[in-house]
Amino acid sequence: MRKIPTHLINEILEGNCVAFVGAGFSAPAVPNWDDLLFGIAADSTVSACTEERVKKLLKHDRLSSRGTFDREAAAQILQDELGKERFQLVLKQVVTTTPNADTAKVKCRTDLLLQIPFQSILTTNFDHLLVGQIGSDDVYRDILRKTRNPWFNIFTWDKPDVRRADIVKLHGQIREEGQSDRSDVVLTRAQYRELLFEGSRYSNFLRGILSTRTVLFLG
Repeated sequence: MRKIPTHLINEILEGNCVAFVGAGFSAPAVPNWDDLLFGIAADSTVSACTEERVKKLLKHDRLSSRGTFDREAAAQILQDELGKERFQLVLKQVVTTTPNADTAKVKCRTDLLLQIPFQSILTTNFDHLLVGQIGSDDVYRDILRKTRNPWFNIFTWDKPDVRRADIVKLHGQIREEGQSDRSDVVLTRAQYRELLFEGSRYSNFLRGILSTRTVLFLG
């Protein structure tokens, strides 16, 4: 096991550490970016022409700037053809019906994550496996102002599944079966631009977190 920095341990115990959960956390149980877009494009209501356009856009390495830009464009093309409501429905279906999904592994990770007394947990993941609250003005303000109680007071020892930290889904979330659908999952070019440039609350919140908290990036 790697040595955990003493400073990080202290920051967690003092309630000043925020966990930032990335895509790798849920990777065993959900499709990657390309598989997600391919899955949406395979919907029976998507024309063959649009499906071919999406395939061409996914040829570049997704880690490159061009690859990122093209994948945002592919999602936008699909949403424009399907319409927002149908797009969200198909997106949810693709995410929640991933072949060979190792949900047990992600649940184990989630259980461990919630046992660590983070001040809060932020994630850009919108899957249904780590459920939280959608980012908003009120949520951002509460997270920035919140102080964590001493770590030994935050646990409910007889309820291991109790959420022990606030979880904020920065890019929206797909709900679990039986819960209402959300239409605010951020995936298309227009949605990213709206989040980043049409208002300052999102970027100001992230700046505030990075300047006042110790942030631990996971996955």
